[in-house]
Amino acid sequence: MSTTKKIISLMGHPVTIMLGIGIGFILGIYFKDAAEAIEPIGKMYLAFLNMCILPIIITAVISGLANIIRTPELAKRFPTIMVSFAVLLFIPSTIGVVAAVVGQPAKNLSEADMGALGSMMGEVSSSSEPGGVADFIVGIVPWNLFEALGKGQTMSIVFACIFIGIGAGFVKSKAAEDLLAVIDALSDIFNMMFKWALYFLPIGICSVIAYQMTGVSLTIFGLMVDYILIIYLSTGLLTLLYMVIMWRMVGGPFRRSAKAMKDPLFLAFTVDSSFIAIKSCLDGLEEELNVDREIAALIVPFTMVANRQGKIFLFAFTSIFMAQLYGADLGIAQYAVVVLGSSLAGMAAPGGGPMLVPSMAVVLSAINVPIALAFVIFTICGPFVDRMLSTLTVQASCLLATLSANGSSNQKHVEAYDEKA
Repeated sequence: MSTTKKIISLMGHPVTIMLGIGIGFILGIYFKDAAEAIEPIGKMYLAFLNMCILPIIITAVISGLANIIRTPELAKRFPTIMVSFAVLLFIPSTIGVVAAVVGQPAKNLSEADMGALGSMMGEVSSSSEPGGVADFIVGIVPWNLFEALGKGQTMSIVFACIFIGIGAGFVKSKAAEDLLAVIDALSDIFNMMFKWALYFLPIGICSVIAYQMTGVSLTIFGLMVDYILIIYLSTGLLTLLYMVIMWRMVGGPFRRSAKAMKDPLFLAFTVDSSFIAIKSCLDGLEEELNVDREIAALIVPFTMVANRQGKIFLFAFTSIFMAQLYGADLGIAQYAVVVLGSSLAGMAAPGGGPMLVPSMAVVLSAINVPIALAFVIFTICGPFVDRMLSTLTVQASCLLATLSANGSSNQKHVEAYDEKA
């Protein structure tokens, strides 16, 4: 192995990353001058990540939707697929809001601690009231797409990309095919750049955390236990619900659906990656549930990129959690904004841990909650909760693939299974 490959392997090793996080915490708490000195490095790193995020989201949504429409077997069921896709987008964000409201993960924070957090991290803005859900929805539709791109307006860009992807799928021309080829190439380029950024993750995250910790009360650590436990309970129940729905769709004994998902869910949880489980998903869906592999091979990867249920849940849950920390008074309209905003912001958000903060910023901004504390929360909890979020995304992807497949083939498989039994 060459020296360069050894360095890359070392920089990407979990121990090195955790070491960078640990050093960042130590610098921010005990060596504040040093933490402030390396702040520019953290800002540059976040800027580079943010530069990659929007292109990844844009290319994933446009290419995925266009390819679904261009596949004859799926084109006939496209309206049903889109409805199912849209419904699945809003389920985890709704559950995330409900879990935070019912579970109250910030309930153990005293008024004195909350006041300390507010003074250190900045109070919720009182100069402007959070907008209603109607204003938020209207604001999603871009007046000028290029202006939205220039300002990094994630919601508007995702909204536009959905329709661009649908249009590109229906336009049958050589130019449209060439455009999709270019989009796929751009996707590969920016994903490669994002991968390059991960090589410097220990340094970048150390710089970001060091500066953020200079103004954070250590009482935040005590809150993370409830935060993590509620995430595990909520996402675990939602994963089980999706499996039950899939079972009711395909019929037969529940153990058959559970067997189909055993390996994919185990891989996603242990390796902490939804993508590593793709082949296992396709094998389980085809061999156990008789889902058409060609359909599953298109739906499963697309939904793992553009319907990241775990990230959607995390954005909604954390937004309400942070609002509770800051004592923000949210009404029904603001909860609806969080549900809608988290669904759109989280649907294709790449990365994990503190790398998710740029994608989530627009949701917090919509409810006037300061964003700085999100870096600390995601850094502390990312190693614990990310694997459960990947598990939820895998189960949701398999559910949508099952919804998209031909029901008659599933029924035939059930009858054959029953005869064999």
